[in-house]
Amino acid sequence: MPTTATDDPAALAATFKALSDPARLAILDFLAAPDPTCCANDGAVCACDLEAPTGLSQPTVSHHMRILVEAGLVRSEKRGRWMHYDVEPAGFDRARRAIDAFVEAGDASFAASPGAESSGAGTVSAPERRRAADAECCA
Repeated sequence: MPTTATDDPAALAATFKALSDPARLAILDFLAAPDPTCCANDGAVCACDLEAPTGLSQPTVSHHMRILVEAGLVRSEKRGRWMHYDVEPAGFDRARRAIDAFVEAGDASFAASPGAESSGAGTVSAPERRRAADAECCA
């Protein structure tokens, strides 16, 4: 079922799954700011330069890169016999919009709930909101 965040929940899930792996986060970190001594050109990093900084073998790097490319977070281009990679900003924009939509929906839901008003001493705590929601739901 589509959410307010995306028309394609499977693609969104693939994006967040790709971001949930520490090795892929290390790769993305390197792609965002490659070592100046690597053979990167035009902002793209050669696959040969991803093994040493990540400590991963070539087959493992290839596996992670395939997942990042399929998730739309990284662009790939074959140059001669090597693949070159760089960050795909549009993929991160989609993820950011989805998170923003979830946060906005949560804020709107909270603002509309009966227990959302301030109690004079500040805002209602999260446990108090949960108890109020549970009482309302199970009443």
